[in-house]
Amino acid sequence: MRKTTNFKDASPAHRFFMGRIFPLIFVLIGVFLIYFGTKQIRLANESRDWPQAEARVLESEVERIRRSGKNKGTTYRAEIYYEFEVNGVTYGGNRVAYGGRSSSNPSFARLTVNKYPKGKRIQVSYKSDDPNESVIESGIQGQVWLLPLIGLVFSVLGIIISVLIPRSIRKQIQSSEPNQNAAE
Repeated sequence: MRKTTNFKDASPAHRFFMGRIFPLIFVLIGVFLIYFGTKQIRLANESRDWPQAEARVLESEVERIRRSGKNKGTTYRAEIYYEFEVNGVTYGGNRVAYGGRSSSNPSFARLTVNKYPKGKRIQVSYKSDDPNESVIESGIQGQVWLLPLIGLVFSVLGIIISVLIPRSIRKQIQSSEPNQNAAE
């Protein structure tokens, strides 16, 4: 049997929070993720046309990130640090590709570390007006779509919840009104 939340006994403030504020939080998180995700997509796309420089990988290792608390687990990512020169000025970077690459499977990070070992000479693309913005694998990679996609899911869920919860509240209140009149 399906259990539903009883809104008819809830205070007006609780009903307002659940019907309006709670869904708004989902939509705002979604918009935030879409904004930053599309910014990453834009930079990834622009990076195809950026100038390139030869860089040297100074550090290359698999970083292990442990999460504690409710969402325990371990994630792995390739930590690649490189340096390159532009007009006689040395810059450093650690971005392999836009969109990030961390996973619960260490083999993905290990593949990247093996591809860019310490001491290897590589080509990096850098933003001409800000060489601090650099990347090894320029262009749009598949993982760059993840953030805006999650943002879209959050936004759509928020919109659906903003319709369904108030509808449920109205139905529960309307269905309880005849019962109250019959009891009097």
